[in-house]
Amino acid sequence: MPAEPIILNPIGWAQLQLYGGWRRQLALCSAYAGAALLICVLVYRAIRNEVDLPTFAGGAVTVFLVIQTAILFFVGTSAIKRAVQRDFTTDMITSHRLTAMSGHTAVIGYLTGATVQATALCLTNWLICTILALMAKPGPANSAFAPTALLIVSSCMALLCWTLSALVALSTRGRMAIIGLLVILGMLTNANVVNLLPGLALVLPGSAVQFIRSAAVVGVSETHIFVGMIAQLSLSLAFFLAAARKFTRDDVPAFNAPLAYALLSLCALIAAAGFIVVPRPASFIFPPTFFRADIQFTTTLTALALIAFLPVGSAAKASAAWARRKSIDPHYTAARPRSYFKAAFLSSLLALGILAITLRGRIEGLFSGQVSLPAAFEPRGLAVVAAIFFLTLVTLGGLLRFIYGAMAGATWMLVLYLVLAWAIPPFADLSLEVVLDRAPGARSMLFACSPVGAWIDLFVGLDAPLIPGVIVQAILAVGAIALASRSKDVRRLRVEGSGARGG
Repeated sequence: MPAEPIILNPIGWAQLQLYGGWRRQLALCSAYAGAALLICVLVYRAIRNEVDLPTFAGGAVTVFLVIQTAILFFVGTSAIKRAVQRDFTTDMITSHRLTAMSGHTAVIGYLTGATVQATALCLTNWLICTILALMAKPGPANSAFAPTALLIVSSCMALLCWTLSALVALSTRGRMAIIGLLVILGMLTNANVVNLLPGLALVLPGSAVQFIRSAAVVGVSETHIFVGMIAQLSLSLAFFLAAARKFTRDDVPAFNAPLAYALLSLCALIAAAGFIVVPRPASFIFPPTFFRADIQFTTTLTALALIAFLPVGSAAKASAAWARRKSIDPHYTAARPRSYFKAAFLSSLLALGILAITLRGRIEGLFSGQVSLPAAFEPRGLAVVAAIFFLTLVTLGGLLRFIYGAMAGATWMLVLYLVLAWAIPPFADLSLEVVLDRAPGARSMLFACSPVGAWIDLFVGLDAPLIPGVIVQAILAVGAIALASRSKDVRRLRVEGSGARGG
């Protein structure tokens, strides 16, 4: 049976009915507008001797814009999470999956039906802001178009949060929400810590605070906001496709190999665009460390390596599943999936290649305040950066290949690898510096054993023994490959043992 057209959406209709239908939404919006009018009248009457009406209207616009942002981000994402959790709790998700409804149709239903209250309240709030802006004193932040522009910008960011919320809820059966992540990102944005990752700073200009700043603060350009909206919509599409895949079955990975490569390429392009578009207004108010290009390159490579775990892990899992099926049925004729080693190479090529092509000719401008470029941009340094990136992915791929050959889940292995190979070596080196009373800044081989430490050494220049550290990383990669090859012996012994018990 063909899948239902997307316009015929039973989930969206059912979610609307759970919220009382359109009549209840109209009543809610009317009550909200009446309460807003009453509060504004009471507050203005209390302070009218100190503030005239246009000034009060301009301040009220800012307050209602913040409320609108909270409605979009917090109310909308929570509603999607609750809708998915309700379907899993009542086992309605099984009924949905037995119908001809496609995953794309189902996710659109969650995005439109579960957020009907947030959307209705947001539109009512936009109407209130428009009226107040017409009453306020003329200015960039108080123009009649400002509420509409903010609604457009915030809607792109809200769509990103909503699709991510749907993906997380479907992946965790509604047990996990992204409200905490939104709060943390908001705090990092206001503290400018987010500028350590220019790509992330590019994706987050859709918040009310950043948009209001753009009307009054020099440095947040319209290009920054426009490119950020494109990045948000692109990531929303990737999360939407992943959520649609996850809706079909719990054991289906959200990101298959093509989608994981597409997400990695998109993130690399956004990271490169962040270096070009996001301004760097370092001053005595904003710590210059957040805007240093060498630090930003280190954090960007670290983030891209984490995202590259998706295609490598997907390849390792697919390879283990194929090998398990082949060991059970020798006549299994499906094509062998791409190995984790090839996936690591392709991921490194995509991530680093997109960065290199996009930023070609712009590196000198990013480091214009320094006497010379970091060692990472010399031919030898570029080769070392690429080698570390590749070795990291190979090590993780080999470990995951071994784990997936023995069990289904491997999230704990990812966390353990990040702690042991990325975090502990630099921390141990810094601890030894204090215990042994070494000279400040003198790094040991422990620091370069970590991929993050090696990249810091290359970009910042800490004079750590880089080559021994890279050799240790290569030894770890070889050990992971050998460990992955052992999974074949473990699988063969398991099949022989089950055959002997059956005999």
